[in-house]
Amino acid sequence: LRAELAKVAQQPSGGSGRFRSVAAWVMLVAGAVLMVVSVLGVWMRTIVLDTDRYVETVAPLADNSEIQDALSQRIATTITDSLDLEELATEVLPEKASILAAPIASGAEGLIQDAADKVVSSDQFETVWVDANRVAHDALVAAITGKDEGALSLSDGQVVIRLGPLVERALDLLDEQFGTDISSRVPTDSIDTEWVLVDSEQFASIQDSVRIMDTVAWVAAVLTLALLVGSVFVAHDRRLGVLRLGVAVALAMLVVVLSMSLGRDALVSNLPDTVRNPGAFVALFDIVTRFVVRAVRFAFVVGVVLAVGSWLVGPGSVPTRVRDAAANLIGRGSRAASEVSALGPVPGWVATNVRGLRVAVLIAGGLWLVIWNRPTGKAVLLVVLVVLVLLGVIQLLAGMAQQLDADSDATPTDGAGSTGPGTDDPGSGGSRSGEAATGTAT
Repeated sequence: LRAELAKVAQQPSGGSGRFRSVAAWVMLVAGAVLMVVSVLGVWMRTIVLDTDRYVETVAPLADNSEIQDALSQRIATTITDSLDLEELATEVLPEKASILAAPIASGAEGLIQDAADKVVSSDQFETVWVDANRVAHDALVAAITGKDEGALSLSDGQVVIRLGPLVERALDLLDEQFGTDISSRVPTDSIDTEWVLVDSEQFASIQDSVRIMDTVAWVAAVLTLALLVGSVFVAHDRRLGVLRLGVAVALAMLVVVLSMSLGRDALVSNLPDTVRNPGAFVALFDIVTRFVVRAVRFAFVVGVVLAVGSWLVGPGSVPTRVRDAAANLIGRGSRAASEVSALGPVPGWVATNVRGLRVAVLIAGGLWLVIWNRPTGKAVLLVVLVVLVLLGVIQLLAGMAQQLDADSDATPTDGAGSTGPGTDDPGSGGSRSGEAATGTAT
């Protein structure tokens, strides 16, 4: 009765309780919505303004077959459009064989395409790709932030990736293979072909968006964290607060994934007719967004772990059965291990410091995730599994110590019964002791 009265006394008044409940829900919902915005905002800010991260993001595109095919076709088209192959064939053929100029020109186009394929699959292509993207992104950042110091410039009001070195390499391969001097027949301005990233007409809107994003992204991230954590502390039941937090984080990440999927489909469906290789665009989108997808999966798994963990420590019948089953399993293991234990004082030390060891394991698991370079959802599951195993081992050793203490307490009692008065006289003495004990009990 006293416990029930104390529980009732600890409950807040009706008005205060309703206010805290409403405040917790408002903070949770606002934090979940802001989380969607902040995840995408921080990622976009990083891609747009951080050249190193951008280059790291797009570097794998050099090995993507769709991108290689698109660039190979662009290089080959640049060369064939700059040369009159049929005229070149006519120049080297005898007059009577001039009829063969057209078939030779057609075959030459295939050879040019082969040379372009070799260029984009070479080691040089990866180097040129990274360098070209770095220069282009530096120019983009300088242009949209208004901090162009003259080291970088735009090409006709555009940010471009220059493919000239790749075209030159393809021409060199053709000259080396056939002993020709085709490269000298291609105008220099044709060799220096470009891949346009951003047109000058887009700069005004991009500059405004980047300025807003640069300010809002990190503010939204900090505010998101404050709202989500605050919703737990404001809630009456902290366990339910953590459970709701986990569900909110998981749902927010599902919204991010759904938004990105819909955006991807919309972009692919509305590609202009000038895009010759939609597969290259899809590959570009998937590779550029892979880091944010990895972060979303990480946050989703964290949310699920928080929700499931909070549910398992709750009062429901299913969580109670799960906890009882785990306790019984650990108890059996402790009893079995105590019978064959050769660990000496280790179980006793663990039992004495069990709370500190649990806290240390939890802190170590959190630091593991923090130190891990871009952890994934699988990394979270691995850390959770390792933490659970370590906590189970700690509980097992603590249970062994308790079992050993119980056995040592029971041993003197048994010995006292065997070394009593009846021990000196196994005969009648023992009977008299028994009778005396019976009489006393009576």
